[in-house]
Amino acid sequence: MLVFALMIGVVSDSIGASVDELKRGNAKVVESGHTLILGWSEKGLALLQQIALANKSDGGLPVVVLCSQNKEEMENIVRAATCRKEDRLELHGSRVIFRNGNTTNEHDLNQVSAARARSIVILSQDGIAPDDADSRTARQILSLQQVKTMTGYLKGHIVVELQDIDNLAMTNMVGKKDVEVIVSHELIGRLMLLAARSPWVSPVLSSLMGFEGAEFYFKAWPTLQGTCFGSIHSRFDGAIPIGVKLAHSGRILVNPPDDLVIGENDQIIVLADDNDSYTVNDLPPQVSGKYLDLKDRDRRVLGTEQPLERVLFCGWRRDMLDMIHELDYDVKPGSELWLFNNVPMQEREMKMLDKGNRAQLRLKNLKIRHAVGNPTNRRQLLSLQEISDGLGIDGVAIGEPTGHRVVLSYFTSILILSDCTRGDFERDVEASDSRSLSTTLGIQDIQQASMLRMSALGKTVELFPPISEILDIRTAKQMHLISKGYVMSNHLVASYLAMVSEDRNVNEIYRELLSGRGSEIQIRRVDEYVKIDPDEAFSFWDVFQIAKKFNDVLIGYIRHQADRPKKLRRGLMLEGN
Repeated sequence: MLVFALMIGVVSDSIGASVDELKRGNAKVVESGHTLILGWSEKGLALLQQIALANKSDGGLPVVVLCSQNKEEMENIVRAATCRKEDRLELHGSRVIFRNGNTTNEHDLNQVSAARARSIVILSQDGIAPDDADSRTARQILSLQQVKTMTGYLKGHIVVELQDIDNLAMTNMVGKKDVEVIVSHELIGRLMLLAARSPWVSPVLSSLMGFEGAEFYFKAWPTLQGTCFGSIHSRFDGAIPIGVKLAHSGRILVNPPDDLVIGENDQIIVLADDNDSYTVNDLPPQVSGKYLDLKDRDRRVLGTEQPLERVLFCGWRRDMLDMIHELDYDVKPGSELWLFNNVPMQEREMKMLDKGNRAQLRLKNLKIRHAVGNPTNRRQLLSLQEISDGLGIDGVAIGEPTGHRVVLSYFTSILILSDCTRGDFERDVEASDSRSLSTTLGIQDIQQASMLRMSALGKTVELFPPISEILDIRTAKQMHLISKGYVMSNHLVASYLAMVSEDRNVNEIYRELLSGRGSEIQIRRVDEYVKIDPDEAFSFWDVFQIAKKFNDVLIGYIRHQADRPKKLRRGLMLEGN
């Protein structure tokens, strides 16, 4: 009897210890083919949502999160998010498993079956300096490489969120061929530039990034082997082919030449709703009989002279110099960029050196002008006074007014950056968004007053709405009430991480689409391809084939006005550079 009681006691203690291990989040995860997230940040919930959407058609897949936070606390956060009335987290059958541990410790990585994960996402740590966060990320990659050495394999690729592009080379060196790197600050900077200079592009890219709408898919189709890329567009039901991944080199070609022959095991890149929502038909290549004789069509010239641009940046970003160089590449010589923020001119000059590399200040097309002040102050926004940088030929000392003043109607584009001019503002989501919201309200109020004055004088003026960088989805709701000109930083980065997690090839596609140095997304009026006649209707296929004559791939359309759907539509183009 005593022995029996002792045995029960031992078993009870063992079960109790196992339960305690589970509660603390220290138990080993017995999973394979799961998505592993290392770390937790403001992007965590949005990332979970996108991964769940990606695997909805499969009934959901397990997602494992290894982080330093308490397991029960994290489970409560997810549980609360799934019960919200608005912006509810919907997992669509996916299971989220939290484990407490050190993301740089090989033992803890083995506990979450890192070697057997289908993909691993490393979230950059919030609340510390960018270089420190990137250094920690590099250490996590090295730990995963150690796991690979110990186990002999690493099943999935590693998706890395980096904060500073200057650390890209280091990350690629330690990650080798296993990593796909996303520099979040650079990504948002490029999106904001595209959104400001072409307002229609912003909602298009937002709809493409994530799994709520159409996405890019890669698949080899043996039935298409030996055919030319230009003849396969009519062969897909429910998808639009936009490129090819070559099997022999792994190279990805977006909008390749029509005479490119599809080789053995080459993968066709398509834009479709889901991986199982499209098929290849057996029909021969089809040619529409409408409007193929371009000699008789009055088509607007797409290559019209590029106008001079006058861009205003309100606030200061850590990667300001990278944004300036990206803008300099795209604009016409003689264009202007005004920098309006709280940073004093002398201090700004040091920041512009970008760690002492003076050569990076050499611009080909942009003239930089400076104004010092508070972008949230409406009075200061009414008239911007240029401050000398000491480099011009005006003979004015650095930090002194040049006598040049401009008003907001002077600018063709206005960007409101997530301000990091004060200490922790970049890391304080609420404070940063409050400043962006206040600046947006001030600018729009000034623009509206200007339009009313012009209207009273019988004049019309086109004022461009500002594009704001917003970090918190709650601020985005408030922003939506006053303006549609915003870029949701955390949400878009999370969506991008999820897409690359599902298919690493997507990273290369967006690198090209966002760089402006290859194929890019353009918004075109439909009457740039066909002569609009109110009595004629045009199918998507009609306009698609005409666009192909100009090396453009039509991937969608936007109704310009709901009450005139036939006459005024805008086409979404993948245009060859």
